[in-house]
Amino acid sequence: MIVHQLMSRPRRGAPLVALAAIVAACAVACGGSSTVATPTAKPTPTAAPPLAAPWIVQVENLNAARPQAGLSTADLVYEYETEGGISRFSAMFFQTPTATIGPVRSARLVTIKLVQGYKGTLLYSGGSEYVVQQLASSGVRQYDETSAQGALFRDNARFAPHNLFTDGSH
Repeated sequence: MIVHQLMSRPRRGAPLVALAAIVAACAVACGGSSTVATPTAKPTPTAAPPLAAPWIVQVENLNAARPQAGLSTADLVYEYETEGGISRFSAMFFQTPTATIGPVRSARLVTIKLVQGYKGTLLYSGGSEYVVQQLASSGVRQYDETSAQGALFRDNARFAPHNLFTDGSH
């Protein structure tokens, strides 16, 4: 028998050859072919390429702003208390967003620290005079409704100021 001859002559690589012969013999005996299937790699899903720096979008969290859009598609969401017991979300996207996000609202001091820490790009709608001055002197990449060149848009089905949105296609 071929398997016995290969196994009886020990030489370099012989155990692998013997194993291949045994597998082939079993496959033939079981009604299969003498070829051994090789495993193939699983296809990897295609995702949007990562951004050089994350997009950070200020999203409102008032009852009048609900339902918000796009928070569940964010890679990371920070919620923090602003003034008067209300909170604000900073939604971070490390890949180009595929959903509509908003309503987009004003920046806060903590927003500046987040953008600086992540070296991100901020999309927001205004802020207090002090925060806007701090943003201007911080050197962070930032876009509001005026400077965003269409990346922020109004949804006429909602009332202002709860109707400013963005998405990856803009």
